[in-house]
Amino acid sequence: MREEDKPYICVRNGWMLQITPRNAEGWRGMGAWLLALMVLTGAFVAAVSTEPGDAVVLAITGLFLLVVLGWTILMIRWMMVRSEIVDLKDFEAFKRQRNGDRKR
Repeated sequence: MREEDKPYICVRNGWMLQITPRNAEGWRGMGAWLLALMVLTGAFVAAVSTEPGDAVVLAITGLFLLVVLGWTILMIRWMMVRSEIVDLKDFEAFKRQRNGDRKR
């Protein structure tokens, strides 16, 4: 996939990542991931609202948190593969070099 066709932009600043949809395809992909989270959350609420015992609620909550953690990791990896990655350190170095050339 060419860099211009990628549906997301990922800005990296050390360990911090910011992934943003770039076009309609990116927004549809993000919507699909959020829809999956809504389904997971709805299933969790439905399971807990049946008022099972405390131990069962604790187990369901722990399972839900593990599933959401897995969902988060998969979503980030899926979006990273489809992202144009911009490293903020490279951009700052470019700006410093450009500003240094203007002063001369």
